[in-house]
Amino acid sequence: PPAPPEILAGPHGAALRKAAASNQTVNDMLTHLTANERAMLPPDLEQTVRALVERVVAVGTTLHRLDADANGATLGTLDARLAGLKSEHATPELERRISLLERQRATLRDLLERRTTLLAQFESATVALENLKLDLVRFRSAGVSTALEDVSSATREARAVSRDIGHMLEAADEVRRL
Repeated sequence: PPAPPEILAGPHGAALRKAAASNQTVNDMLTHLTANERAMLPPDLEQTVRALVERVVAVGTTLHRLDADANGATLGTLDARLAGLKSEHATPELERRISLLERQRATLRDLLERRTTLLAQFESATVALENLKLDLVRFRSAGVSTALEDVSSATREARAVSRDIGHMLEAADEVRRL
């Protein structure tokens, strides 16, 4: 997948590589379909798979950055700093520092909550992609009529997951800009 090596080597790299492999498998299968078989599939199947892979890579990249920049250890360090500052004699400069650290803490807590949501969406997107691949394998190997509805259903689900992840990425970008 089009992701930097440090992300592929990170905790989400295996899922990114699996998404790329699923994409390749789907593309290979689609090139070997007959025109009649191809006509039975949803016309936007390739676009949906490509969009899901792009979403998996984008969310995996965002999760990698969040893992590095916004984690529980950072929150613990901020709490300790705040506790230390609050025990000192109050001055205007101290109050300003406390206010800035409290704002930073609130932002970090929000990022950690968004990370949890992004992780769930990351898993949903990878599962949806894998389901599309497996449904297409079944379509190729089993009766066309029994698998066709499952492929269409998986495509609809994948589109929905892709849209949801897009909204979360936009929200994460907004938070980063703050």
